[in-house]
Amino acid sequence: MKTTPYTDLHIKLGAKMAEFAGYNMPIQYTGLVEEHNNVRNNVGVFDVSHMGEFRAKGPIAKHFMQYVTTNNVEDLFDGKVQYTCLPNGQGGVVDDMLVYRVHDDEYFMVPNAANIDKDWNWMSQIADKMGMELGKDFVNESEQWAQLAVQGPNALKAMQKLTNENIVDMEYYTFKILTFAGIPNIILSTTGYTGAGGCEIYIPKEKAIEVWDKVFEAGKEFGIMPAGLGCRDTLRLEKGFALYGHEMDDTVSPLEAPLAFIVKLKAENNNFINKELLLAQKAAGFKRKVAGFEMVDRGIARNVPQPQHRQEHRHRPHRGRLCQDRHRNLHQDPRETPQGHHRQDALLRGIILTYNKKQRLESNDPSLSFFSFLSSVSSCIILLHQFSPSLASSNVLLFVYFMASMVRSSLCSVPSSNWCITSDMWSISARGVADSIFSNSAIIRFSPNWL
Repeated sequence: MKTTPYTDLHIKLGAKMAEFAGYNMPIQYTGLVEEHNNVRNNVGVFDVSHMGEFRAKGPIAKHFMQYVTTNNVEDLFDGKVQYTCLPNGQGGVVDDMLVYRVHDDEYFMVPNAANIDKDWNWMSQIADKMGMELGKDFVNESEQWAQLAVQGPNALKAMQKLTNENIVDMEYYTFKILTFAGIPNIILSTTGYTGAGGCEIYIPKEKAIEVWDKVFEAGKEFGIMPAGLGCRDTLRLEKGFALYGHEMDDTVSPLEAPLAFIVKLKAENNNFINKELLLAQKAAGFKRKVAGFEMVDRGIARNVPQPQHRQEHRHRPHRGRLCQDRHRNLHQDPRETPQGHHRQDALLRGIILTYNKKQRLESNDPSLSFFSFLSSVSSCIILLHQFSPSLASSNVLLFVYFMASMVRSSLCSVPSSNWCITSDMWSISARGVADSIFSNSAIIRFSPNWL
């Protein structure tokens, strides 16, 4: 496995390590619950040095960025960051990424760790055809940088101690190239993947440990703690932030995923790849949309990749449970529950549903009593499954689920056709559906963060 400049430090600190995107990464230190809450309330530090970094520069750079991404590069100014995605020419998404405008003719990009090679190959083919020189006009700098995400409401206050530049008043999604912790040319951006505020810091690899030490010294009075990728996922899930391989991929368009806000179809001079296809898709209407579920009652929320990405994520530990009130503690880590690994297919968010209008199901929904009844039925099916899988196949539970959906839909005056699961795209197991939806009277509703 690959390592980051901080790998030995994570191991020394006692982090639980696992493979992610080919890297040996820390999943948790003291526990998902403590780390999650500390980021929300104080300040936590994530090693995200596995992320990629590209740079495009020269007279064609702006035109290149406008063509390969769906957002409008014209909206950027020096020091501004933009969230965007790379369309694949067939209606899907190559990856999502951040774009930093350094100058009008220079752009810094941050792709996902698992997609560095894929993104580079895709973008470099286009850059080459447009006359850009690879290695000069379009450069892969992923091996040059370490990256720390310092997240939480007190993150900028703590980091202000390490620079003379004013960073506490920086606007969201902006960046500065500054002297930080005594080291020049550090990139500090007010971005992050937690929704808790804070910054991401890009550091030359040879200075990585020095910056880590100074960051933790500066954050002592604010309760700074290291945090693993486990709570990074629960934090982003809680805020409804999309993740490649889950809410989007090569087969899901950005309009079907919760990414329509970064697809600028009406912007002038924004003739990006896939634009005509996406315009036609929008005009015809959507047969499917990505929707997330929000826990209303106690239950288990699972984060499971789509089948075509299972190989890449096969060693990725499961994440913590989410409770109905995002300001309360998360429940127990599912990896610590009995036979937790047998329930990996349970899914309460990211299911692709067919629906024609936004419908939030409130906790006083008259169909909730029907779910209580089905809870008992499903529990019996689970017991049958222990002794004879043939007596309690996935089809049985899916039938029960569809019946529940139809009754729920009729009581809420929502057409039953709006609740069809495209099960060919998502893995839903018998035990998974029963455990996550019915057992313990767990009730779900559409999460407003995902609609």
